[in-house]
Amino acid sequence: FTAPAWRFTPDGRFLIGVRCDGADNGAVRIWAVTKRGLAPRQEVTVPCSCFTLSPDGKTATFCKPGGALAFFDVKD
Repeated sequence: FTAPAWRFTPDGRFLIGVRCDGADNGAVRIWAVTKRGLAPRQEVTVPCSCFTLSPDGKTATFCKPGGALAFFDVKD
């Protein structure tokens, strides 16, 4: 999985990789960070041009084409 945008949640429990290219095939993958390495948790398709995490790391916000926002809960 190649993504230009990577973020760890503030608590370091999750790594989020996002491919936001403004197209209809934006990809989001979330891994849990464990003692054994990364463990896949969630994968969704969100068309987006950018993304950010809330300060508590529990919500990812995506800028969709046309200016709409999409919110995604980051959970175990």
